[in-house]
Amino acid sequence: MLASYLAALTLLAVGYIPMQALRTRRAALIAAAIGIILIPLAIFGFGQFNAGPNGLVVVVGMLWVCIVAYGIFCGGIMRYIILGRASLTPLQRWGMIAGGYLVFVAVGWFGLSQVAPTL
Repeated sequence: MLASYLAALTLLAVGYIPMQALRTRRAALIAAAIGIILIPLAIFGFGQFNAGPNGLVVVVGMLWVCIVAYGIFCGGIMRYIILGRASLTPLQRWGMIAGGYLVFVAVGWFGLSQVAPTL
């Protein structure tokens, strides 16, 4: 169970952390839009496969892509907010990045706990 939580945190970080290198607000907004568009595309795309005996592989792959896409969306939004605040020191920026990551993790897990019982 702990391994699945660590895997989810790692996948979210894979999408979230690279977005912090974006230099402009426009690029951050475009990345966030791509991340949010990728989630339904992943669900639709993996839903087209006939899973057969490997159904779990398809579901896990779809979940991984959706977690990374959620990380891209969250990272793009956070970078957009940070770039709008020119008066922040580097330490304050890193604090916002870390705090934003924790908030988005909590929101993601809450959302998944609301959806998971209905699956």
